[in-house]
This record gives sequence, C-alpha cells and structure tokens, in this order.
Amino acid sequence: MNDEVIHSEAIYGMKTKGPLVRIAWGDKNMMVTTTDAKRIAYDLLDTAHAADGDAFMVHYMQNKVGLPLEGAVQVLADFRDERVRMNGEN
Repeated sequence: MNDEVIHSEAIYGMKTKGPLVRIAWGDKNMMVTTTDAKRIAYDLLDTAHAADGDAFMVHYMQNKVGLPLEGAVQVLADFRDERVRMNGEN
C-alpha cells in the first residue's frame, strides 16, 4: 500500500464562476465539479462498506461454517456472480 494521502480543498473557480474541488494525491492534482466530487465520495464510501461486508463474509465462512480461506473467498465470488446475474449488472 502507498502512504500517500488524498487531500481535498474547496475552491471558487474564477473562470467558471462556480464551486470546484481540488483533489490532490501525491504529485497528482485535479479539479472537479462539486457534483463529481460528491459522486466520487459516495462511490468511495459505498466501496468501503462493500469491502467491510466482504471481509465479514470471509471471516464468517471461515469461523462459523469452517471453510478454509480459499473456500470462503470462492463463496464470496459465487455470491457476487449470482448478484450480477440476478440484477443484470455488468
């Protein structure tokens, strides 16, 4: 994992005459609209919750069901595939 920190800053765009968000990560910088910044934030939050849920499922399958790690991870992958199939997700 990288120790770089993601930093954000509220900006008033003089050229756009509107609100912007500057996102910096290491030596990379980008400006986004507040709508895009909110979408990115919501996506990160949703992904973090999903990762927590995945970790719980693997833990549960190992400790309560008795599956080895490889089996628990395979069940997780099967659940994801079935969800995609049922919901018509890509």
